[in-house]
This record gives sequence, structure tokens and C-alpha cells, in this order.
Amino acid sequence: MNGQKHSLQNNTHRKLFHGAACNNRNGASLTILVFFTIAGVAFALASTKLQAKQIVKVDGNGKLTITQDSKVIWSSPDEWWVDDFVIADSTNDGIQNLNMTVWKKGSFGPSKPFWISEEKEDKSVKNHFFVYTFANGEIKPVWQSSNLSNPICEFEIGNRDGDGKNELVTTEGEYDLSVPHKCIGKYKAVWEWKEWGFYNVSRDKL
Repeated sequence: MNGQKHSLQNNTHRKLFHGAACNNRNGASLTILVFFTIAGVAFALASTKLQAKQIVKVDGNGKLTITQDSKVIWSSPDEWWVDDFVIADSTNDGIQNLNMTVWKKGSFGPSKPFWISEEKEDKSVKNHFFVYTFANGEIKPVWQSSNLSNPICEFEIGNRDGDGKNELVTTEGEYDLSVPHKCIGKYKAVWEWKEWGFYNVSRDKL
């Protein structure tokens, strides 16, 4: 994401960010009972359900957990700060996803492109966008971005233009270096999943 502006009328598409994709088409779909969005520090102990008897919540320390029958079946790594999450079909394949904005150190996970050396990797704490799903009894990644040059302050997912496909709508901007895990919103952007990445549909100043 960068500072370029793209109007909806010119039909210009821009890829959101580089990411790693995992094929989830053989996975089981999620049964959504409640949609829920959290943002900022107000998310402490907020929760929603993925499947019957499954609860998703984020505590005041940015830790996301999924529990079933009071047992934790998945939790975000300790080094992540989950800032916001939405349960929705962001990839338009009929399978509901756990979509998260995450603050973490480093642009990549254990695997990174061969041309990125240990010395050249940016290891500062930056904002990322991750898409996960529930497949074969496990929470698995569908797609994960590298560091975002323009962090996502808030986001929502829904069919905003009536075309039958969901869009990712973000408030994005600049890193607020005075406060950890925060950004300053500058733009409202609309993104749509195409093949294995998000592409920009429109981007306007707030």
C-alpha cells in the first residue's frame, strides 16, 4: 500500500501487499453465528463464535484465543499483538475466514524468500494482515502479509457494492511512533481478493 490514489471509476487494481498463501479449498467451512469487530484498546475480553461451542476472543494484551468446551484449541503466538479481527469470507470462496490485523516483529515467519538475508530483513514491529480458516479440525493460515508500509488502523469486510463479492474496507495511514501498536488514519481504501492477493479498488483521503 502506498500514497497513490486510485478512483473507483478508473478500474485500476493495485495489489495490497506480498503474502504467503496456503490452499484451504479442502478444508471444512466455518458456521458463523455472530459477526464481531474489535478495535483499539476497547477489545478486552470481547468474543464471538466460530462454530457451535467455539469462542474467539482477544484479551487486553493482544492475545487471541479460540476455545471449545472451555479448552483452548488455538492461540496466537506470544510475539503477536492482535489489534482487530473479523470473521467473514474475505476470499470469496464460500469459506468463512478469521481475518486479523497483527503487530509483530519481522516481515516474514520461519520461511522467507531466498533473496532476503538475515541481515537485510526488517525486524522492527510492524502491522500485518493475516487470513486464517478452520480446516480439518485445525486453524490454518490462508494468506499472510509481510510488513505493511501503510498500517491498517481499522477494517471491515462485506459486500459494499452489491456485486455478490465481499470487499475488504480499510482505514490506513501512518505508523504512530509515539504509541505502540497504533497508527494514524489517513485514507479509506477498498480492496478485493483476486487469485492469491488483495487488489485495490479505490483509495481516498479521509
